[in-house]
Amino acid sequence: MTEVFEPLIAAQVAWVREFRDLDFKIEDVRKGSENAKYADRFTLVVPCCFERIRWQIIFKAAYPTLAPDFVFPAENETFQPLLVMPEIPAAASGKVGLLGLLRDWNVRDSARLLRLVLQLRYLYLWHQRKLVERIENQRVRFEINSIGAWEGLEICLVGPEDRPEEVQLAIPMVDVDLHPLLDLRPRLDLPGMESLMQELNPLVPYQNIILQVKFPLNKASTSSLLPAPQFKVALPVNIREMMDTADIPFQPWTESECLMAYLINLQDQLKDNVKEARMAMDYRRQFIEAIPKVFGHPLEAETVYFRRFTIVACIHVFTFLAHFTLPAAFPKVPPSFYLQSTQHFDNSSKPLRSRLYDDFPYSPRWDMDEMVRRIAMFMQDEATAFKKQCQDFAKK
Repeated sequence: MTEVFEPLIAAQVAWVREFRDLDFKIEDVRKGSENAKYADRFTLVVPCCFERIRWQIIFKAAYPTLAPDFVFPAENETFQPLLVMPEIPAAASGKVGLLGLLRDWNVRDSARLLRLVLQLRYLYLWHQRKLVERIENQRVRFEINSIGAWEGLEICLVGPEDRPEEVQLAIPMVDVDLHPLLDLRPRLDLPGMESLMQELNPLVPYQNIILQVKFPLNKASTSSLLPAPQFKVALPVNIREMMDTADIPFQPWTESECLMAYLINLQDQLKDNVKEARMAMDYRRQFIEAIPKVFGHPLEAETVYFRRFTIVACIHVFTFLAHFTLPAAFPKVPPSFYLQSTQHFDNSSKPLRSRLYDDFPYSPRWDMDEMVRRIAMFMQDEATAFKKQCQDFAKK
């Protein structure tokens, strides 16, 4: 049974759920007592520097106008934002400051919990940076100092504070303009979200390509010797249909290299990747526009990223659908498709499908008309074989 929040609490939770710039998750929704009518507590999964931390948030359904309690995990026992808060960052002490949000709690302001969560996340990341700065490793200190002022940088210490395993950084590629691919403005699903976004800057993370850097710590030494860092690229959700992280090459890391120089070179590479992704999107659109010349107009087509479309075809009174997928790296990588009968169904009443075809004659050097013509020739033979397969299944 799905637990239902008390209405005033539900409005607060809705704003956290609908916040698009951070992928918050609501888990373990529960009641304060077995006989309570409404749920009033839950676990909030908070993304921080590629890690996911879990905070317990506890309201009181009987007194929903009261501010919630937060319970932080035992492994973060030194994070006490209300008890020990020296050198509070400017962004955390302004008009949306933590103490102010709690002291002047107003449950009628449905965005109040979201403000509070973002404030706590900002303070948690600031606390994590302070922990990293205390590490007695010359190389880590050098790298952190060299990029410490990087816009939007997040730093976390992974593992127990007394025996850390690695230092992890999330570095926005701020010089890589993604607007040629897509308008990155957040989806404003709730009234007032846009003004809230402006108010909470800089607590809201950037919508950029993010580089994840992991420095494994050498527990046996505090010297500058460290294993080579590990790199991984994360793309904003709204451009993952247009770029593939597998197409982003990482230059080898050399012992004499510093992270700042590496980032500058990587950003130049990513700018080229964005240009290629933009061109690939145009190529996919042109391919779909060439389809009607041979197959007629598509039955349906995805016209934002131009990644998928479906056509209807008929061969010898056998009518079928062909579902196409165009890869992000098209035309370097060929399209693929499968056939679906409109007349034959399996024992679960689902339409019969063919295998996935990606082995037809293809060259990225062909123009779009030639690509479509070659696929049509290949499909004619395969559709005949697929028709026989469907008929044989129907005879069973």
